[in-house]
This record gives sequence, C-alpha cells and structure tokens, in this order.
Amino acid sequence: MEKEIDEQLKTVYSQWLDELKVVAPKFLSEDRYSNPYFACVPKGWCDSDVRILIVGEEGHGVWGRGKSEGIGADDIQKIQEYCWCSLVSYLGYEPKHELYPIQDKYEKLGSPFWNRARKLSEYGICAWTNLDSIHILGDSCELPDEDKVKLHSTKIKLLSEEIRLLKPTHVVFAGWYGISLKEELPELYAELYPNGLGDNSVWKKKVVYRQMDGINYICAYHPNWGARQKGYEDEVMRVFLETLKKSGGEPNEKDVAVCNGVMHCVFPEG
Repeated sequence: MEKEIDEQLKTVYSQWLDELKVVAPKFLSEDRYSNPYFACVPKGWCDSDVRILIVGEEGHGVWGRGKSEGIGADDIQKIQEYCWCSLVSYLGYEPKHELYPIQDKYEKLGSPFWNRARKLSEYGICAWTNLDSIHILGDSCELPDEDKVKLHSTKIKLLSEEIRLLKPTHVVFAGWYGISLKEELPELYAELYPNGLGDNSVWKKKVVYRQMDGINYICAYHPNWGARQKGYEDEVMRVFLETLKKSGGEPNEKDVAVCNGVMHCVFPEG
C-alpha cells in the first residue's frame, strides 16, 4: 500500500511541477530558491493507528533539499530520499545518513521544532511536509507575500493532495501563513480566520484544535516561539493526547514499535 501511495505522490508532484513551470517558472529557474519539499511514505504508515503529518511553515538553510548537491527539482525521488534522510536523522530513528551529512546549528542545539516532533513521534508514526514547499535559501527563508500567492496559484494544491493521499489521523502545524493556508485548506482557513486575514481572535497565543473529515488538525505556533512561552509546548502535547483519548486510548504496541525502531521509506527500484 505504501508503494502505491508513493507512486501517487510522485504523479502529483510531477503534475504540480509542470504547472509551476508555466505559472511561476522563477521558483525553478532562479538560484535563490530551494528545491521543492516532496514528502515520502514511511514503511508501516498504512498499518499504524496513529499517523501524524507534521506541517512546517517552509524549509530552512542554504542546502535547498539537495540543490546544493546538484539535485534538480525534476528528480522527485532524489528529493524524497533527501527529505526522508533528514527526517529520520532528526527524529533519531537512524544515525546520520550519508545522503544527509550536514550537521546544522539546529540539530546541534536541539531545535524546538525537532524537540516537538520527537515528542509527537513517541505516540505515532510521523511524516513531514511544509505549507510552503519552496523557501528562499539562507537564514531568511520565508517567501515574501507576493511569492506565497504565486507559489499557491497552481490548480494542484500540494498540501491538500498530500493529506488526501496520506490519510493522516493527525495534521500538526508548526506555524502557518494565512495567505498560503487560504489556498491550500480553505475550510480550515475559514475556521481560523472567520473575518479574513486581519482576524487573529481564534488563534492568537493559543493551540487550536479542529476535526474535519475525520482528521485531527492541531494548529500551533512555530516551536521557536512556543519554546519561549511558559507551558505552550506542554499545551500542544496536552491537546494532542486528548485526541488520542477521544479516538479510543493510547497507541497500540505496533505503533510504538514502529516509532521507536528504525523507520524506512518506500522507494521503488530503478
């Protein structure tokens, strides 16, 4: 089943790239932009009762999902492998992988982002993606608003498609951008911004939980902010654990074994 989902993801990513080449080719041609983030399917994902899709705001750093090593945006499987190697390395599922040898400052310091992710991974199998699949290379990684609008102007909405194909039980946001969310998940956007982008009354300094189409959505600030606020990261975990109680209790031994053991992704031969 994981191989089938992986092939479906590859098809979506390929079609999205074809669209992006028409509506916003600069993201793929200019050196200042990273490669896209392409998610992969962990082995055991479909058998797990607790499937957590962690959604970041965007990527970070100068390596650009293998761009600095010469990987092109059209090499979808290579980018998936690169993203997988970073995921399993940061979560501690495997030692640092040869495809992802970089020891960046966030890993050395134990970044708040991965601290939260590791806590979540104790309760279920994790996959990872980003709301903005492309970022600006360097420390100032966030796209300007006009670029966010352009990136999400394709008919194919990557995050929506990833959720549709992966069928996570939980989607946990580590921050988000309203401009991007409006295009990717309009129903969730309407819940968070009932009066438009200027309205932060629902989510300001809060952890927001919504269940939509059987999926538990937890919308939390980026952990870099959360770690500086007393009790905020504890609240993220409290909300998450409450969803497990509502769904019938703690994860079973199968899920814990997958999370604490070695996690592999599915990559077809050739």
